[in-house]
Order: sequence, then C-alpha cells, then structure tokens
Amino acid sequence: MPWHRLRRPQVLAIRSLLEENYLPATANRMLSALRGVLKESSHSGQLGMEEYRLAVDVEPVRGESEPRGRDPSAAELRGLLEACARAPKESNHRQDSVARRRRDAAFLSLLYASGLRRAEAVALELGDLDQISGQLRVRRGKGRKPRPVSLPASALPSLQDWLEFRGSEPGPLFSAVLKNGRLVRDPQGQLQGLSGSAAWAICQERGRKAGIQPPAPHDLRRTWTGDLLEAGVDLATVQKMAGHASVSTTGRYDRRDRTVQRKASASVHVPYFMPMD
Repeated sequence: MPWHRLRRPQVLAIRSLLEENYLPATANRMLSALRGVLKESSHSGQLGMEEYRLAVDVEPVRGESEPRGRDPSAAELRGLLEACARAPKESNHRQDSVARRRRDAAFLSLLYASGLRRAEAVALELGDLDQISGQLRVRRGKGRKPRPVSLPASALPSLQDWLEFRGSEPGPLFSAVLKNGRLVRDPQGQLQGLSGSAAWAICQERGRKAGIQPPAPHDLRRTWTGDLLEAGVDLATVQKMAGHASVSTTGRYDRRDRTVQRKASASVHVPYFMPMD
C-alpha cells in the first residue's frame, strides 16, 4: 500500500467509511493509526509537509459507544463462589475436582477483590503475594507499569485454601489443574500457569453452574471499580488502584449517576388500570 500517496480527499473518504461501519471508538483508533503512518511518511521525506498537514487535519468520528460488559450484582458474585464450593454429583466428581474448585474460587475472589486485569492476574507468581499482609505486587501491569495492590482480608481465606493444594513451590500463583486434580507441569517439571483463555473458561463454567449470565473476567474488574466509587473512594485513588493512565478511563466505570437516575425514575407513578372484559 503506497501510504505516502494518500491525500486529504482519500483520508476523508476513509473517515466516511469508518464512520459508516464501525463504532466511534474503533473508528477513531483506526484514524489515529492512519495519522501515525502518514506522519512516518512525512518524516521519511515521501510526503510533503503541507500535504501531510492537510491529510491528517480531519475531524474525529463523533458519538459514544454503548458500554461493553456488565456489572455482576452482589448476589451473582455470591452465586459464582457458591458454585465453586458445591461438590458435584458423583458421576461428575472426576471432572470437577476439589483442587479445581478451590483454584477457581481463589481466582474469582482475587479478580473481584483486586480489580486486576485478566493478563495481570494470570501473570502473578507465588512470590508476588504476601499471605500475611494481603499485599500483591503486580509486576506486569498494562504499559509496563508495576503497582502494589492491597487485598481485603475477606479475599485471603480462598487464596489460603487454594495454596494448601498448590503448595509453596515457586511458580505461577494460579496453575493449570487436570480434571483429576493434579497440577499441570511443563516438560521441565515446572508448574504451568493459567492462560488468558483459561481465565475466560473459569468465568464461563462457574457462571453456568451458578445459573447466571457468565461474566467476563473484566466484568469483575468493572464491578470492583464501581463498588469502590459507590463506597465513597475518590476518583483519583481508584485510578491509581486500577492502574489507569487517565482518570477519564476510571470515570467510565462510575455508575453512580445511573443509580441516582434509577432512584429518580422510581418516583414516577403510572396510574394504570387493566381494561375490563
């Protein structure tokens, strides 16, 4: 693709196609990438400065996308953990061992109690957790920004129960577990950690067993953020705890306005009477 031959009319046509076919956030990310390519073309001398200036001077796509994901309720969170605690029927006992259920309970508890991203959670090592103080060290945060995370005391019992099975061997905090309850090891004999897809599978399986719409791992982070804000924690503090680069990102998780609006709408009474036969 001869990117250096693009001029303002072509960029405007691309913008129009993006606006037609993509959500605003996606369209603007693509436009940003296009501007970056044109900038490199200008720096390499293939595109004149004036042509570059005119080509990139296009308006972003306006509008807001519908929020993705959802906020599992307190009852749904309880249901997820109860699904991990319930012993399966005898015929399914080998497919859902105690080790798997303890690991899943610990993993789900940590996702909600810490607000970690899925990739951050599966990258945790045993040495990153202080079981006494409840301090976590996130070494592989987004943007390569490490940060400390404090876990509430209520999150520690599930982790301690899982670690009784896992043991104190160095390696991933959450290891893969076979259906028979054995820990998975690589050819060198080292514990094998969870993958990102395995984290999804845990949420899906436990959600189905709880009889709720299975949440995504990020939904637990979304609920954690919203719960902190509703509890009165200030936006700047939640931003640091979540590892967001911008406070505006944290603000997207703020559901307090929606809560107020629901309460306000409940004050309206519709005087409906069922039609008589």
